[in-house]
Amino acid sequence: MYLVKFLLIGALWSIIFGEFSRFPFGNSGGSIYISDILIFLSLSCSFIWIVSKGLKIFIPRNFNLILVFYLIALLSLVFSLKDLAILEMAQGSLYLIRFILYSSVLFLVFNLSLNKILLKDELLKHLMFSGGLFLLLGFLQLLILPDFESPIFNLTDYGYDPHKFRLASTFLDPNFAGSFLILILVVCLIYLKNWWRVFICCLLSLGVVLTYSRSAYLMFLVTLTSWYFFSWNKFNLTQKILSVCLPIFLIALTFVIFPRFQERLIGGVTIDKSSEERFESWNKGLQIFKSSPIFGVGFNNLRVAFEKQNLFENYSSDGGHGGGGVDSSFLLVLASTGLLGFLTYFAFWISTLTYLLRLKSKIIFCLILGLLVNSQFINSLFFVPIMFWFFALLGTAYSEEA
Repeated sequence: MYLVKFLLIGALWSIIFGEFSRFPFGNSGGSIYISDILIFLSLSCSFIWIVSKGLKIFIPRNFNLILVFYLIALLSLVFSLKDLAILEMAQGSLYLIRFILYSSVLFLVFNLSLNKILLKDELLKHLMFSGGLFLLLGFLQLLILPDFESPIFNLTDYGYDPHKFRLASTFLDPNFAGSFLILILVVCLIYLKNWWRVFICCLLSLGVVLTYSRSAYLMFLVTLTSWYFFSWNKFNLTQKILSVCLPIFLIALTFVIFPRFQERLIGGVTIDKSSEERFESWNKGLQIFKSSPIFGVGFNNLRVAFEKQNLFENYSSDGGHGGGGVDSSFLLVLASTGLLGFLTYFAFWISTLTYLLRLKSKIIFCLILGLLVNSQFINSLFFVPIMFWFFALLGTAYSEEA
C-alpha cells in the first residue's frame, strides 16, 4: 500500500505542471496527463494489494452515486452510437475513463487514511507545498509571458484564449488558475496554525486578484461568506469587527492598486463580451440537451455534437481547448448524459454537502459550496487538477468520521 501512496503523491505533484504535463494525440480533443498514468498505476496496485491480501475494501460515503453515474455515462456513450461513428464514441469514452480515475482518488485517499498509511496532515502538507510551487510558477508566467498573443510566442495559435496580463500559471487559463489558488488557500487555512498562515494567505489572495477572474472572485466570496456564517458565533467582538472591516479595507485597497480589478467587478454586473460568450456557451449546451434529453449525446461527446451542429465559434475549427465543453459543469453533465446522469450527479453533490454539514470542520463544506457556484461559470468540476484536489479533500474528510 505504500507504493499506492507514493504513486498518488507523485500524481498530486505532477498536476501542478498543468498543460506542460499534458501530451495531446490525434487532435486537440485527445490528450493524456502524467497524472492519468500515475493514478491508474496507483489504483491498479491498490486492487492487486487488496485482492492478494484479502483485505476489506472500505467504500466512502455516497460513493455508490458515483458508481451509478459511471453506468449512466457508459450507457449514454453506447446510445450515442446511433448518431456517431464508433471511433467518435471511443474518443468520448476516454474522458469517462479519466473521470473514473480521478473520482477514484476519493476511494484511494479514504482507504489509505483508514489504514494509517496516508495521514491527513501529510496529504495537506503535499497539497500546500505543491500549491505554493504553482503560485510561484504563476508569478513567473506574469514576468515571462504576460500576453498570450505575444508575437514571440502566440498561444492562440495552439487553441488557447488570448489572455493579457493575467496570472494563469501552468494551466494557461486564469479562470481555472484562480479557482485552484482558492483551493490552495483553504488547505493553508486548515494546515497552518502559525503566523506563516497570514503571509502565505496574503500571497495566495494576491495571486487570485491577478487572475482577474470573476468566477474565482465569486468562489472566494461564497467560500468566505459561508465560513463567516458558521464561525460568527465563535468570534469575540474584536474578531467580528475585524472580519467585517478588514475585507472592506482590503477590497478598497485592491481597487486603488489594481484598476483592472475594478473593471472586472463592474463587468460582473454588466453584459460585456465575456458574459455574452458565456451565455452563448450555456445556450449551446441547452441546444445539445434538447436534441437528446434522456441519455444525452454521450459523456464528453460535446465536441463532436458541436461540430455536427456547426456551433463552434472559437480560435480553431474544432473549438480549441475549450471546444469539448460548456461553461457550466452541471450543464455539461445535462447535455452529455441527459436527465438521468444529471440527477445522479446532482444527488451526489447534495448528499456530499449534507454530510459535510455534520463534520467538525465546516471549511471544506464552505469550499465545496464555493466551488459548486464557481462551476456554473467555468467547467471547474471536470478540470483535472481541481477534480483531483476536491476528491482528495473529500477522502480525508470522510475518513475522519468513518
